[in-house]
Amino acid sequence: MRVQAGSLSFDVAQEEIEPLAGEEVLEPRGTVSGQAEAASPNRGAGICTPLKSVSPTLEIIGQRAEEARNILEKYLDDAIVAGLENVAVIHGSGKGVLRRVVEEVLRNHSCVAEYGLDRDVPGGTGVTRVRLKG
Repeated sequence: MRVQAGSLSFDVAQEEIEPLAGEEVLEPRGTVSGQAEAASPNRGAGICTPLKSVSPTLEIIGQRAEEARNILEKYLDDAIVAGLENVAVIHGSGKGVLRRVVEEVLRNHSCVAEYGLDRDVPGGTGVTRVRLKG
């Protein structure tokens, strides 16, 4: 089965695919109740529409460090799958705890091309701009 997620596309054995807990199960495009439509160009392709759009901005102000880490890691994965190239993480200025968590996650994430504080806007030290690898 050919699966497409954002700009990524790959082959997966159908028996390896299972729905995530709490997620809506979608029928592949070009099928009606599992039956392929004869005229569909995607017949049997298993291409599904995205479940949600991803905002180019994530705000984690007020989160505990570990919660912020988990939220940011999931957000980066979602942003990559959605094909976003540039995102902003709003962590606030405060004592710098969340800024350090954000920096650590971004430094160790394989799909982050570069990142830095947005010093060009008021309150810029509370926002980190991220460019993702394409």
